[in-house]
Amino acid sequence: MSSLIPAALVRRALIATAVIAVVGAAAYFVLRGRDDSPNQTATGPGEVASAAAPAEGGSEVDILLGLARDAMKENRLIAPQGNNAYEYYLSVVQLQPENPVALDALRETLPFASTEVERQINQRELDEARREIALLRDFDPTNYTLVILGAKLDAQQRVVTAEDEAKAAAMRNVDASAARVARMPEAPMPTPPVQHAVAKTVPAAAPPHVAEPQAAAPVPVAHTETAPVLRREVPPFYPADARRQKRQGWVEVSFTIEPDGKVSQAAVADADPRNVFDLAALGAVKRWEFTPATRDGQPVRSTQRRRIQFQL
Repeated sequence: MSSLIPAALVRRALIATAVIAVVGAAAYFVLRGRDDSPNQTATGPGEVASAAAPAEGGSEVDILLGLARDAMKENRLIAPQGNNAYEYYLSVVQLQPENPVALDALRETLPFASTEVERQINQRELDEARREIALLRDFDPTNYTLVILGAKLDAQQRVVTAEDEAKAAAMRNVDASAARVARMPEAPMPTPPVQHAVAKTVPAAAPPHVAEPQAAAPVPVAHTETAPVLRREVPPFYPADARRQKRQGWVEVSFTIEPDGKVSQAAVADADPRNVFDLAALGAVKRWEFTPATRDGQPVRSTQRRRIQFQL
């Protein structure tokens, strides 16, 4: 796990604020309950402190774990910033580096968080994807999946930058053309020649020549395409023998996404170790569902290759 950095300090401040709010709310409702009781007698400072003691007595770690569980139930895995399960679990680890609940949760949710990051990259929400990758690296800075996602993010950023530069260049060309037209002087109107009345014989005019129509040159058609987006991911089961032997690894699966979003032709492209997690990975991928790729608004078949991690 990485050392504390400025981003982690900001996260710690946000989460500390949330913890203080939870403690304050608990104390408020305890005191309010006493004030609303019809048989309540006057209380002194000592009794007020006693009323707030249960909320203040709970450790910061317990409060953070409770906030993390609530965030998981509400599907706030790594977003929004400062109020998600991953940041709460990281804060627990900063307070108790060997806390088993937080460490297990961080390990188990990393594959799902990585899938969410890839979705953000595909939808070109690059700033949010960059924040989420940095968050996941706080726990596992050398994770291979995060390395791949970082490279994919950089590539997508280069594509977006190139598109923006092309649009800017096109706008500059349009402005330059308009400026050249504005600077061109207007041509003077020609003076019509003076016609003198002269009697003469005019030969019969030849019939006008009609030019043959020419076929129009074909106009290139620009196609619009969109990439497939994972809509339903089914996590793989962990083989019992591998779990008992504490074996870990990964499987890369290549597959086809049909126009209806279903997966077909799933096959193992690579694995380490081999023949240990293959069936679990294939069984999970075959049950995935996608929003299919499109071309000119019509769903089309596409292929993908993904790496599935198996970690204890």
